[in-house]
Amino acid sequence: MVGVGIHPVVDEGLGNSAYVVELGDGRALVVDPARDPGAYLAAAERLGLQIAFAVETHLHADFLTGSRELAAAGAQILAPRASRLRYFHRGLEDDQKVDLGGLVLCAMATPGHAPEHLSYLLLDGDRPLALFSGGALLVGGVARTDLVSDGQTEPLARAAHRSLRRLLTLPDDLAVYPTHGAGSFCSSPAGDQRTTTIGAERRHNRLAGAADEDGFAAMLQASLGSYPRYFRSLRERNRNGPELLGPRWRALPELTTDQVREQLEAEAVLVDARPVARFAAGHVPGALSIALRPQFGTWLGWLVDADRPLAFVLDDAQDRAELVRQCRTIGYDRLVGELAGGMASWRAAGLAEQAVPLVGARQAGDGPVLDVRQASEVAGGHLPGAVAVELGALAGGPPPAAVPSGPLTVMCAAGQRAMTAASVLQQHGHDQVRVLLGSAEDWARATGRPLARPEGDRPPGAAAAGPPVRAPVVEVLYTDRCPCYPEAVALVERVRDELGIEAEVGTVRIADQEAAERARFPGSPTVRVDGRDVEPGSEPVTEVTLDCRLYRHAHRFAGQPREGWVRDALLRAIDRSPTGAAGPAGG
Repeated sequence: MVGVGIHPVVDEGLGNSAYVVELGDGRALVVDPARDPGAYLAAAERLGLQIAFAVETHLHADFLTGSRELAAAGAQILAPRASRLRYFHRGLEDDQKVDLGGLVLCAMATPGHAPEHLSYLLLDGDRPLALFSGGALLVGGVARTDLVSDGQTEPLARAAHRSLRRLLTLPDDLAVYPTHGAGSFCSSPAGDQRTTTIGAERRHNRLAGAADEDGFAAMLQASLGSYPRYFRSLRERNRNGPELLGPRWRALPELTTDQVREQLEAEAVLVDARPVARFAAGHVPGALSIALRPQFGTWLGWLVDADRPLAFVLDDAQDRAELVRQCRTIGYDRLVGELAGGMASWRAAGLAEQAVPLVGARQAGDGPVLDVRQASEVAGGHLPGAVAVELGALAGGPPPAAVPSGPLTVMCAAGQRAMTAASVLQQHGHDQVRVLLGSAEDWARATGRPLARPEGDRPPGAAAAGPPVRAPVVEVLYTDRCPCYPEAVALVERVRDELGIEAEVGTVRIADQEAAERARFPGSPTVRVDGRDVEPGSEPVTEVTLDCRLYRHAHRFAGQPREGWVRDALLRAIDRSPTGAAGPAGG
């Protein structure tokens, strides 16, 4: 078999990727599926495949597994024996191989992110085709080690070092497919790239550069921020096996205003998933604002206990099925329904409502400011005098003492998390609260004033506090017979130097068709930044070739990409572009 089709299914909100892998005989396997099997079954149907295997790398803390759902459709579950799953599966141990009907899956013990963690090497005979690394090797790092218990954080960090060293002995051009990526609270953000190669990680992974195990463990633990409260309960639910969803699992019943009030009296939580401006204009007193977006489930799981019944307020055009999917993905199954007719029916019944004033960037600094972004975001700059309390710290009781009393402006990076915080504060009687629609950078631009930083003023050129920033992975892939690749290297180095980016420009020689398949190589030279082709619209690669590559410029073709493409790719990689990806907090 020359190549193998690997199709990612990405959950942007949780920052995770599952993979539908073609086995070459009309069957497929799925690596780390989430609870809703729909996307995997649809991909298999589109490709004319039957899903034969569901593969688990570890007991997940951030989502409920979909392996039981796929097993109900005929798949065999493969999982670490050490997971001690309480439902039918085939347990695997280190170096154990599974015949997939031509291809072979080899389990590799890689504890760290979880003690039972296995990575999987996909083989065609003795030739490695792909590594499914779960959380043992990510783009630019490894997954966090503090999700099992506080006492295991450091031992697991040391185990993660040994696992990383083991994986980095694999061939340089081997493609790596992690489960956790950009946007995941299981990992430290390292740009928006989701796949990588062993060689790229050996050269550029900041943790791989640690001098020894002690340095690695210290560096990893220093980078660990907060994470959603629900993470601590899902490992055990995944061990027991989540309940099967059933045929009508997306249904959300309609509730009258009287039924909603009855649910609230019975300790239900009313979640208002409408956009920020709609909630601000008027909402049910005591409602929790979590605007429906990809990160909805993350914040629901951070702020609300899983055993509380949930009722919802939605606008007509909002996607009920997506809201339910996100709830059930994280194990929130007590969904009693939505307010029929939305806020219009509440108002028609003559019932009381609350509002939250919205302010622009110029008005944000008039009085006390509460910044509810993650600590890593605040470290990049905040309004002078602002009080920083992460949104997650407002959950589960009265606000921390650091939250100012009296009139208060709440802010985040856009307004969604700030509105959630404002709704929590209103629940606790803080009725003089308003929300900034915008970011700290918007305030600095509007007022012409500089942002402050937690450690105070820094001399020019001094580094910001927090974990070191990962340099982008910049590579030029080429073949020996290509005359243009030296010019492409020179172009990339010149743009890099002009932007002042500290990044090595690596060269990757594509020796033969097999290497081209593994690297998804569309021709020589190919310039990639953080694993992505700099040419817009060039991905995904469907055909590989060892031939020379021509790029379309304004009035000609050339053997190098446009300078603007390289510049834009580098700026996105260091998050200086206005189109740069948001971090896991999601606004």
